[in-house]
Amino acid sequence: MPQDHDAPLAGIRVLDLTRLLPGPVCTLYLADLGADVVKVEDTGAGDYARDLGNAPGTVSAFFRAVNRNKRSVALDLKRAGGRAALLALARRADVVVESFRPGVMTALGADAATLTAANPRLVHASITGYGQTGPRAAHAGHDINYLGYRASSTRRGCAVARPRCPTCRSPTCWAAPRRRRSPSSPRWSGRSGPAAGAASTWRWPTPRSRTTSSRCTRWSSGAARCRGARTC
Repeated sequence: MPQDHDAPLAGIRVLDLTRLLPGPVCTLYLADLGADVVKVEDTGAGDYARDLGNAPGTVSAFFRAVNRNKRSVALDLKRAGGRAALLALARRADVVVESFRPGVMTALGADAATLTAANPRLVHASITGYGQTGPRAAHAGHDINYLGYRASSTRRGCAVARPRCPTCRSPTCWAAPRRRRSPSSPRWSGRSGPAAGAASTWRWPTPRSRTTSSRCTRWSSGAARCRGARTC
């Protein structure tokens, strides 16, 4: 694959041991900036993004979009030969990016300590949902999980497609019950997000009937009542 020798990361070699979206997008940016990215996949299914929405016998457009400008090699890291090949690649690499669950690379004998022993100048980056330590370190995580923990989904939107009022389904207001329920309520608590603690939970209120009194505020100003919403 031809390289632009004037690119910012020209001459930098990156080993990409990631799958699906976060890691491949990370290394995609490095490849776009001129790095020589070598994607390391297993000898079985490989990166299962290859099969997301594709026709039988083809590689998905999703996989091609986030793995362009990369080279690829298949290694079985559960075998001594595969680990030896990875170490040989690591000796000539500058960066390793992996997205396995904490402890998997250690079990494979290809953890950061092993790779940096073979190449002390190697930069090792690990991508996980909740970090290498802590109560959720071994949990799988995706966008919707992180948004749920932060309650960020209630603040998502734009001028074209704003979140809709959960009571009247209008995009121009924000509806909430007049009286907040207790923190132990499964529907509503006074706080949200990780800082509130495990006892406080929040989720979208279910649509209310037209006889239920609601307090609605405009999304933009937070002052006026919902315009033209029958359930308000």
